[in-house]
Amino acid sequence: MELATGLNNLGLLSTNLGRSEQALAYHRQALAMYEELYAADKFPNGHPEIAKSLNNVGRALSAIGQDAEALDHLQRSLEMFRRLYPASKYPDGHPRLAAIYNNVGHQLSKMGQADSALAYVRQGNEQCLKLYSPSIYPLGHPELADSYHNLGSALVAAGRTDEAWQTLAKAMTMQTRLLKRESATASESVALDLAARHRRSTIHAFLSASESMPNTEAESYAAIFELKGTVQSILHRRHLAALIQSQHSIETRRAFDRLANVQREIGRLLGNAAQDLSARDQRLAELNDDRDRLTRELSKT
Repeated sequence: MELATGLNNLGLLSTNLGRSEQALAYHRQALAMYEELYAADKFPNGHPEIAKSLNNVGRALSAIGQDAEALDHLQRSLEMFRRLYPASKYPDGHPRLAAIYNNVGHQLSKMGQADSALAYVRQGNEQCLKLYSPSIYPLGHPELADSYHNLGSALVAAGRTDEAWQTLAKAMTMQTRLLKRESATASESVALDLAARHRRSTIHAFLSASESMPNTEAESYAAIFELKGTVQSILHRRHLAALIQSQHSIETRRAFDRLANVQREIGRLLGNAAQDLSARDQRLAELNDDRDRLTRELSKT
């Protein structure tokens, strides 16, 4: 099994390095080993490692333009994951199912089958909606935000601009909320990288959909401006940090340390599912007030 895992990892590394043919060779070898390790007579429903390996081979085939064979492997992966994670045992879905639905949809879209692609991507989004329910993740979840982006892009390809715009707007709103959370706790480089990734993907798709939607200019600008405002807050934090470094006042440094602690606690509360949501929200309100007060105080130094 360790050899199969190693081959799979080499395939993923080769993909990252742009060596698609080499990646395919490694993934094929890994798949053959997994199928031998988890033979059908002992694992009639398949095995997660085989299903993941089928997905990897499919994506590698797609990268070198062998689309028909790629689709076959991806659909085999999906069917195995369906057997492994049936709705009767996983009523809220499963992350692997959500991912493979999207991969099949992406491959169909690449092959020009926009309507079929949309059906698969929509099922992936439905999985994510159950997995990352607003009752547990009130700010949303990165996987759900990405799923809205994928669905919006599939809707654009299928010519359903109105629904695409609304779906991409949801993705934009959720990504901005998540970016605000990350910017409160993550390093500047991580936060700015996340913002840049949103600019490269969802913003472009959102603006493309907006071009075909009359009377949406104000709403479209507001959504993008909010993300811009988040980036500005990250840069403001850099300015504050530079100011603090130039200060020799112990009290100023202590205030900056308190601000950092407040930001960390906000991130912890937002990142963890809470049983008592009302208590969590009350504490978040208190922390946000503290953060705003400390930021104003430090801005005056």
